[in-house]
Amino acid sequence: MPREGSAADVRRKQDRLRALSRSPQLGEYALELVANERHAELLLAALAALGESPPAAAHDALVRRYEEFERAGRQRDAGGLVRAALIRAMEPIALPGDLPLLARAVEVHEPSPHDAAAPTGLRAAALATMLRLDPELASYHAAVMLHDQRRTSQFTGEPAATAVRVLAAAGEEVALVGFALGGGHPEVLAECLRQLRSVPSPVLAKVVGAARGAASDETVGLGLCDLFVRHEPDGALRGQMVQFMRHEATPELYHYLAAAIVAERRDDLLEALGEAAREETHREKLKALGEALEVRRGDPAVEALAEAVRKRQARS
Repeated sequence: MPREGSAADVRRKQDRLRALSRSPQLGEYALELVANERHAELLLAALAALGESPPAAAHDALVRRYEEFERAGRQRDAGGLVRAALIRAMEPIALPGDLPLLARAVEVHEPSPHDAAAPTGLRAAALATMLRLDPELASYHAAVMLHDQRRTSQFTGEPAATAVRVLAAAGEEVALVGFALGGGHPEVLAECLRQLRSVPSPVLAKVVGAARGAASDETVGLGLCDLFVRHEPDGALRGQMVQFMRHEATPELYHYLAAAIVAERRDDLLEALGEAAREETHREKLKALGEALEVRRGDPAVEALAEAVRKRQARS
């Protein structure tokens, strides 16, 4: 038997995890590793093996292991990957008594030369879990995270992007409107646009106007496309979508939005798409539109528009 903690021992346990991947015994063995394993990579593999529905019996072990890594901090868990995985595993079975632990976790800041905002994954996981237990408390923490640029990753926008989803789930769209109008990290702004659901039309028009000014960033442009598809394109919003497609949208964004509209199979969106296409002369945009419509070739709902696009392409 290999010595406990040796490379051979870790390899043996990894092999056993893989061998049990389709066995009813996997959960039991994974929980054994979660409760006792010190090797970080193997612990992460065991947490992944627990899946999205860990047994309630895993709760105390997850809390105990989190507190163990919490005490050691970055010395044992640089970047917070293990602590984040432990909290994600805990989320489905979290209990009200876990709130103090989660409140500590959303405040952890361990900057490194590689990531001044670290550990963003840990704070995001803690916030998402807090939402399950106390939406109001989670909303307050999310509002702080949303505007904490110093502790927001320049690369992923986390944990602010998670804060957007938490605020949306808690019905706090006013906070999202405020952020969207002020602008910010592209990933976070795009997520704000996606999560807006019940904003009054005049306010939504102002949000879209502000976002169009930032749509030269493709990430923001994608979020704006998703917003257009998720709302009824009537009145001002329809006009803004048409103008966006004609002026700000790159051929890539044009294709993304056109393909999404075609896939939605909604008459109101198809009418707006037809209006945008009516005066389109950009060769690459016409090509993108033709490709998007091709997936429904022969469908009477789009055939007239598809035929008009094909004729215009032939002339260009």
